[in-house]
Amino acid sequence: MQTEFTHLNLPDSVTSAVRDAGYTDPTLVQKNAIPKILEGLDLLGIAQTGTGKTASYLLPLISILSTKRSRALMPRGLILCPTRELALQISKSFKLYGKNTKLTDLTIIGGTSYKDQERAIARSPDVIIATPGRLLDHCSKGKLLLSQTKSLIIDEGDRMLDMGFIPDIRKILNLLPSNRQIMLFSATMPAELETMARQILINPFKIEIAPQGSTSQEIEQKVHVLEQVSKKDLFIKKSDHLLLTINGDPKLKNSIIFCNRKKDVENLANFLSSRGLENAALHGNLTQILRNKVLDDFSTGKTKHLIASDVASRGLDIPEVSHVFNFDVPINLEDYVHRIGRTGRAGKRGKAITICFDREKPIIEKIEKLIKKKLAKQYFYQKDQLADKVGSSDHLSSKAEEKMVESEEKLKPMSEKPWVQMDNHIPDFLLKPTTYSKN
Repeated sequence: MQTEFTHLNLPDSVTSAVRDAGYTDPTLVQKNAIPKILEGLDLLGIAQTGTGKTASYLLPLISILSTKRSRALMPRGLILCPTRELALQISKSFKLYGKNTKLTDLTIIGGTSYKDQERAIARSPDVIIATPGRLLDHCSKGKLLLSQTKSLIIDEGDRMLDMGFIPDIRKILNLLPSNRQIMLFSATMPAELETMARQILINPFKIEIAPQGSTSQEIEQKVHVLEQVSKKDLFIKKSDHLLLTINGDPKLKNSIIFCNRKKDVENLANFLSSRGLENAALHGNLTQILRNKVLDDFSTGKTKHLIASDVASRGLDIPEVSHVFNFDVPINLEDYVHRIGRTGRAGKRGKAITICFDREKPIIEKIEKLIKKKLAKQYFYQKDQLADKVGSSDHLSSKAEEKMVESEEKLKPMSEKPWVQMDNHIPDFLLKPTTYSKN
């Protein structure tokens, strides 16, 4: 029997807001998490991206807090997240689901004015949504007190670990009252994060919606392996292949294209623009105002292709992304899960393509071990210098595509070749064997 939001003991003010947003039936993580959070239990949620976990903690939090108001300078709810973009996305969802209440929220992130945030803190918000570093800055100055903050949510715990925020989180925990409720959400559970969870959660209710590191069944995943490419041609060959793939797929509506380095984001954005493919770049060097504008343009469809560093791979809920491209194989293996999770959301189908070179296949094998799934591979042998032949998107004909010999069916399995010239931006440690624990 299917459960509706009205059966989860949420108040009418919340269920009506959910209904207005177009939702009637909770996802699996929402159905399991909401009742336990309402009961006051600590919670450990392991769920892949796109499963609706943001609403799974926002809906009960809004329900709990809507009965009372905050004391001066003392928010009662705190949501910690690793990136500014995720904080802004959570704030948007909070306003959507809490519109029928008098609750207020405040986003405390870097890249914005300290003074403006101090004035907003003085207005006594009910919930703070923050990145750890900027939050601690305000607390250390005595501008913000957390002694009455009894509800703490830590979102994207594994990303917090990757970005070195765990010491800051421990400092923040020391500022909270002892009778607090903590909810920790993560797509994966590395050993260090698991250790912290055991230390800070008291008899938690554990939800594991899918195996750690798993990816959505709604995402068609492929790997494009480019063979026999010289070091000097790595970027241009990969860029040409990306352009051919984009223009050759009639089902592609829009895409997020991930690069490992900010420099490559800019270089690829400029290259694609020079070939007639309009796009926008998103990385950490942009001002917060510009980052917000880039995301808004992509969300509304004004921009069709977004070239991004991993700053955009977590938490952004843009439901209509048809394709994700990994222009670079991610350095952190877990980032593969979060990158491709930008498509195939909320039950919609999506496609994820990772472009790699022959020497990067060991890293692909590690990703396969992480997600416990074999990825379909297509092999491309480039006969000509497509960069010299392909102009604007109007010239991307089937003849240009014929310059590339492709498919596992046509090509016999290729033996591993020694690569003398190595691609410098791939750390050698990623090519060494790694031991994976059994789950």
